[in-house]
Amino acid sequence: MAQKLLQLCIDWGTANLSASYSLPSVDPERIENVRFRFISEEAPMMAAMHEGHLVWGYDLQALILKHKVAAEDVIEFFKLALYDQDGAQPERVARVTAQLEQNNMSLDLLIQLHLRAVVDECLREVRDSEDKLLTPGKMLHELDVTDVGLRLSVPQMWSPTARRRMLQAAKLAGFTLVALASEPQCALASLVNKVAKKTVRLPRPLLASDAVTAVDVGCGTTDIVTYRLVDDLSEHSRFEAVSQESGAFCAGQMVNDLLLDVFETSGEVAQRGGFRRVCNDLGITEHEGRRQALAEIERLKLEYERLPRYRICLLAPFKGEATFDSEFT
Repeated sequence: MAQKLLQLCIDWGTANLSASYSLPSVDPERIENVRFRFISEEAPMMAAMHEGHLVWGYDLQALILKHKVAAEDVIEFFKLALYDQDGAQPERVARVTAQLEQNNMSLDLLIQLHLRAVVDECLREVRDSEDKLLTPGKMLHELDVTDVGLRLSVPQMWSPTARRRMLQAAKLAGFTLVALASEPQCALASLVNKVAKKTVRLPRPLLASDAVTAVDVGCGTTDIVTYRLVDDLSEHSRFEAVSQESGAFCAGQMVNDLLLDVFETSGEVAQRGGFRRVCNDLGITEHEGRRQALAEIERLKLEYERLPRYRICLLAPFKGEATFDSEFT
């Protein structure tokens, strides 16, 4: 991939995204993760139209809590609409399609606007993190989208049509240099980079003709690809894929949905009159209650090993909150 002043890589996920960047003219070996709002290295993918503009992530979360955007207008899991497989949650895809029709918007336009908004946010975070002289006459804080080389990770199972739509959306969003990389390849590249930097040690060196299996269990899909080394493992190694398997919607979000069912039917919720009653008392819709509960479940999954108990908290402006505590089993 040709060099731009800012190399930006985005893991464009099903429910969340993350991003990393490098400044080749400053230090080609240094890679930094984008911290959204300087708090988290992940941001929610969800999007909605507000006052004629697309909003997403943490900005959208704030608007929902202020009742400036209705939860029913939030478009979530729209990445699933790019899959050809029937297993990619047809009910969620149908909801995305209906919401797009209500906004008189195509999926391709949504992706275009979302990508541009995400990159704009990444640029703000990078510019605010530090300032450096990139080239004679150009400081870091002066970067704009024309300086961005964009790399997007996509599922191994995506069809050529889905990949073309992603590339086209990125180019229409204003990016002249765009490349796609499969998610298992990115996972493997990360491992090779860590081994080369000796931050990860393997039981023995990997040599030419050895096989490495990348198991990418994401939010929506799972890709399993076995690669064979063409030469001994190094940061310049070449790999060839020898087998691959994929599954639509059999990963992290499926677990979240199952845990949501457990939460809605739990004794703690039943003691307060059931999930519908809890939402009514808070003045929020059931859809908004489920959206918040799923976000809480995702947070708890990340903290599970450190928590003897879990707490799910549902919020509503001016009406406080409802918390539910229980032990893990």
